[in-house]
Amino acid sequence: MPEFQPAVINFKRFEFDRPHLNNYYWEGILHKPGTKQRHTEDDLNKINNPNKFCKELNHIEKVIEDSKYILNLEDDWDSEGAQQIPEIIFNRAIDFIRKYSKNIFEDEIIISAPIISPLRDGSIDLLWQSSNSRLLLNIKNTSELTGFFYGALDIHNTKNEVYGNIETDIILPSFKGWLMEYKMGG
Repeated sequence: MPEFQPAVINFKRFEFDRPHLNNYYWEGILHKPGTKQRHTEDDLNKINNPNKFCKELNHIEKVIEDSKYILNLEDDWDSEGAQQIPEIIFNRAIDFIRKYSKNIFEDEIIISAPIISPLRDGSIDLLWQSSNSRLLLNIKNTSELTGFFYGALDIHNTKNEVYGNIETDIILPSFKGWLMEYKMGG
């Protein structure tokens, strides 16, 4: 059995050959002993811009951008006493979408973008749906990092309805698996 050799990280300063990226960056080169594997420009962009989506997830980023009007809603935005959506609740919803979308993309699955809707109580709904199923997540207007979900894998069969609470700050494998059902083109 060969002796285990840990990976080695070397740091090297370099300059991009593209004018718009001609700032100095520190490149972490992760390689096994004896190799010269380097990070690509895309890898470095992900490292330097961790909140930036890859191009395959642009449809989700567009929905997020389009939903930013929610931050401008004031109290009574529906003329019936609706509460303003706190920025922290909006950010919690967006973080949830980004976190799950990126994590699922690591499994080479691109999920569809949810419908993002403000609610009268200052919370936000995220809705994924297909012709046969629906998943609704309400990001509550509370200090707790929880949301309420309701879903049906078969909207024509009420016995398949599921609901409950979910922690919004971590990836839960069961919820991830459910979101994978909403893959693009699926």
